[in-house]
Amino acid sequence: MLSDSDAKLALHRRDCMQGLLRGENLPLVEVLTSQELRNPQRIGAFYGQSLTVVELLVRRCGPKTLMAFSEVADQSGYDAALRQCYGLDGIAELERVWREEMLAMSP
Repeated sequence: MLSDSDAKLALHRRDCMQGLLRGENLPLVEVLTSQELRNPQRIGAFYGQSLTVVELLVRRCGPKTLMAFSEVADQSGYDAALRQCYGLDGIAELERVWREEMLAMSP
């Protein structure tokens, strides 16, 4: 997703922000773990959340840590991977940090 055009990335970010401000975003645990999207009407928010979470993690520690995070998550789960790779106390803390950052960027 990070290799999408700037225009497409902007649309994903807009969809994410609109969903967040309307209270329509998915819990991050669902974004991280879902094999399928249960509510197709939230697809824009889902892609936007996915993008903005990845961007947040890359800003924190770079793309190499993101790759390590993915590997640890496959082996030990997301909570353990967030603790080990980012010093975050699991998905709940990631969601809090993500929400704060997103709301700070809202117009």
